[in-house]
Amino acid sequence: MNATDPQNLSVVLDLPPAPLVLASGAFLSTLTQVESQITALAVTDPQSAQQAADLQARLTKAGGELERVRKQLKQPYIDAGRKIDEVAQAPALRIEQAKASIKRLLTAYDMEQQRLAREAEAKRQADLRALREKQEAEAAAAKKKADEIARQAAEAAAASKAPVMDFDAEPDEPAPKTETEKAIEALVHAPVVVAPKVAGVAFRTTLVATVTDVAKLPDVFVERVPKLAAIRAVYCTKWAEGQAIPICDGVEFRVERTPVSTGRQTF
Repeated sequence: MNATDPQNLSVVLDLPPAPLVLASGAFLSTLTQVESQITALAVTDPQSAQQAADLQARLTKAGGELERVRKQLKQPYIDAGRKIDEVAQAPALRIEQAKASIKRLLTAYDMEQQRLAREAEAKRQADLRALREKQEAEAAAAKKKADEIARQAAEAAAASKAPVMDFDAEPDEPAPKTETEKAIEALVHAPVVVAPKVAGVAFRTTLVATVTDVAKLPDVFVERVPKLAAIRAVYCTKWAEGQAIPICDGVEFRVERTPVSTGRQTF
């Protein structure tokens, strides 16, 4: 089989022509006859039991022959499929490697954008805290100045016996916003910085668990699985008819008797 040509990645296959004969007409006719005999068969004495055993042997032989032909007919297609897989493996590997490189680049970019977004938001919050601290300091200084003015006015009024002005009274118009208050408003209502999205790409975020010590896991997270292969190897493989039934805590053994053809008949 030639795997490739200069222009294309192609596979040249040598497959058997159709139709493929899996079972001959004579084979199927004999199978029909055997099925009819089984339908009419009643195993009631040694002679009928031997007849049943002979039919079982013939069917076993027929099943083996059918399986042999089936595998023989399939093998060229299995080989062809394997050849196709082999030829496709190289470009498939290149594609996966290219995708892995792209994933690394996009992941690194996304992580950097996320970092920048977090830094920008942290700076916004830090600036907001600093401005609010500045606002509190400015308010405290303004109150201290107003208190001092009120104290001086009270002293002057007391000296001149003039009525004391109420500096705590509500002003006719609200005081204009300070530059600090304007800056706080701008930061509070500023849009939160988020990482830019790339069209056609979605990042799936998952939490991955890795077991580091099975012995420390809670029982609810540990599954006990019986090792049936080991049980059969220890107790069943070497057991022979006539021997005592083995005993194992948590295991129940039973003896099964199944008729098996010795293969001395032909179909």
